[in-house]
Amino acid sequence: MTRSNAAYAADGYARVKQAQLNQDHEGSQADSKPGQAKSQGGKDKTQGGVRGLGALLTTQGVGELSAINGIAGAYAERVPVLHVVGVASTKLQKSRAVLHHTLGDGLTRVFEEAHSGITCARAFLQGAEDAAAEIDRILLAALTKARPAYLSLPTDLVFIPVDKKRLETPVVPDSVGFENHDVLPTGKKVQDEEKKRLAFVVKEIERLWDGAKDPIVLIDACSIRYGVSHLVRDLVHATKVKVRIRAPFSLFLRAMLTFYSCSSTRVRAFIHCAEPSSRASTSSMPA
Repeated sequence: MTRSNAAYAADGYARVKQAQLNQDHEGSQADSKPGQAKSQGGKDKTQGGVRGLGALLTTQGVGELSAINGIAGAYAERVPVLHVVGVASTKLQKSRAVLHHTLGDGLTRVFEEAHSGITCARAFLQGAEDAAAEIDRILLAALTKARPAYLSLPTDLVFIPVDKKRLETPVVPDSVGFENHDVLPTGKKVQDEEKKRLAFVVKEIERLWDGAKDPIVLIDACSIRYGVSHLVRDLVHATKVKVRIRAPFSLFLRAMLTFYSCSSTRVRAFIHCAEPSSRASTSSMPA
């Protein structure tokens, strides 16, 4: 039970840490006017982003399998958790030795494969040359996709020195200005195909919004995960739109939006009565 408890504890820690960091970040923008939330430099709109993550360490096989339910739950709830698994040395792995905590068939990656559907990135370290880059890769994935990541760490690599130069560059690049539509806040360059999809989604939202007589915005936990509660607040205050905040959600935003919130009964009534033309369609979305 201890491994299972560790997974759920890491999930819980990540949620609490996210809430704390988001509240600190958003609290500094609480007095800004709708649409005018500023960064510390005062030059750019405050951006979102996944802040904070949890982590746990288990042994291979029985340990990681005992924790897998918690990791799956974190994946479903979009909670970033790093699962570090201690595995046998690279020498033993290559020799396909029959080892404790394995299935006795000499295969060592079967448990990593079991995590393929419930993690956003996995790294099976086999040498010091690319270890730091691989670790940064899965950390970046966890902190941009808000999902668990998986790292296997062989015993003979634990004390191997690596180049510290990567520590000079943040795992998540510094945010960029909203005026630059060619680069995401993560620093990733936006491809033309992605721009087309984004333009389609924005146009579809505008169409639905303009045609709605009494719109309601449903807000869920992804607003916390991606640190955009302050942007949700600006939207609601600027448009006076009615909102329904799904649990769990930050008390910080709930307190700010109480005036605009409506009951779940009314929300269900509006949704059930909505005309097909008022719902989003993806049939013509660019591939």
